[in-house]
Amino acid sequence: MNAELPEGFHHDSSFVFPESVYGREARKLRHALKEFERLSKDTQDWARSAKLRFVQRQSDSQPDAAEIVGRIDFLPPVEDWWFHASDAFGNLRGVLDQLNHNIFRYISGTEPGRIRFPMSANGGQWRDWRKSANAAGYPTWLIARYKRFQPYSTNRPMLRTLETITNREKHREGVSVALSLAEAGFGGWHFDVHPELPEGFDPAALQGEFPSLIDLNATEFSVVTTRIPGHAIEIEESELVADFHFQFVLRLDDEEIPLEDAVRWITHKVLWAASHVIGKEPSGTVPPSNFEFGPTAD
Repeated sequence: MNAELPEGFHHDSSFVFPESVYGREARKLRHALKEFERLSKDTQDWARSAKLRFVQRQSDSQPDAAEIVGRIDFLPPVEDWWFHASDAFGNLRGVLDQLNHNIFRYISGTEPGRIRFPMSANGGQWRDWRKSANAAGYPTWLIARYKRFQPYSTNRPMLRTLETITNREKHREGVSVALSLAEAGFGGWHFDVHPELPEGFDPAALQGEFPSLIDLNATEFSVVTTRIPGHAIEIEESELVADFHFQFVLRLDDEEIPLEDAVRWITHKVLWAASHVIGKEPSGTVPPSNFEFGPTAD
């Protein structure tokens, strides 16, 4: 046990750890956020330069149907972008791990082995960590701070997602990414129908294929195909006016998570957990409007 701990440390549930425990980790967190900002800029720069456009035309695979296809000049460097994102996620996980390392050293006065910030998926994992924390001299109030951010017992799915991302990426399994066309709206597209449609034709009779997410993994890709049973559609190829939205998607097994949402929520939970554990954010249950986690000066 560290003989220089402040008097009353083990009974002071309002204790705030000194800046020496968390200052470097605050800078590391800001570095991760800069990586995410860089990634956002890279995707926007690509979107401007790739010149995505949409064309209406006769379907190649179904001669009696019409389709809208998207065309881009070159594919997005998705793997390169993912390297930036995975580094940033690793930094977020590293912030919590190193913070726990520093707290152990502050309390025990000794250098620990390789230890991690607990992210327990079940009660057994939590009890194992709590036992080791008790042995290291962690006060009851400090252990309670950690428990408020355990995925198994609280509504913190994004911390579990962070754990999954970093573990899977380490072993190169179960994680994939894609840039997808999430939304697209088009100005009116026009075509001729033979034989003519009867008066009072119900538009509900139109049959269409609309993929929910379209990965941009080819320089030409189908967006929508439409047909009318019993009729042939004829259409002249022409470019359409369109509004569209890209989405950088993270896939974990069968789960699909928009990367922008994952970044926002995971960063929020990491910042909240770190702020609460060191004592700067008193509430571990009510999300604060802002955080105090960082050195007084860089």
